[in-house]
Amino acid sequence: MDERSQVLAATLLGAVAGGLVGFLYLTDRGRRVRGQIEPMVESMITELERARGTVEKARDAALEGRRAVDDLLAPKESRPAETVWETREYSEASS
Repeated sequence: MDERSQVLAATLLGAVAGGLVGFLYLTDRGRRVRGQIEPMVESMITELERARGTVEKARDAALEGRRAVDDLLAPKESRPAETVWETREYSEASS
């Protein structure tokens, strides 16, 4: 896309956006439309926030699971003392 085409596209996009904003905020019909749209937008925002919270919880659970698996697979010598769960009987039996 050459420079002239980009300027034309940006100008048309700006004109359309300006016309839409003018319609929604400066006309009675636009105010009614805005009144109908706002509750839908608010409910979409609420649902998106809820979905984001769910994704964050899933990510945290996955990270915790990964840490648990890494702890289990790490060599016994490199594990912190509180994560070594093996009993003396297990160690003697595995030797």
